[in-house]
Amino acid sequence: MEGNPALAERLERALFDDHFEVVRVSGEDVPVSVFGNQFKVYEAMGLVVIYSSDPLAAEEKRKLSVIAGELLFDLSTLNLPAGESEGLRRILSTLRSVRSVP
Repeated sequence: MEGNPALAERLERALFDDHFEVVRVSGEDVPVSVFGNQFKVYEAMGLVVIYSSDPLAAEEKRKLSVIAGELLFDLSTLNLPAGESEGLRRILSTLRSVRSVP
């Protein structure tokens, strides 16, 4: 989630309310170069991780892609609508595909 920390916070809450185990990580506190080591722990715990940051450079996005592999959902590619509730609905719909238990 790039450039919208308020939406990242609301997304975290919406995922939690939808019974996901979720954690939000701030790119300001945890740069991409450090995040790789933490991601393995989050993944082992079965957590959905929202990496919230300022817009990332192409190289940083590539590093995140290497770290998370097919589990990466780059929300900047979703062309979210201006209405926040519709944007959250679209994100939740996309992320439900990773749920292991219905």
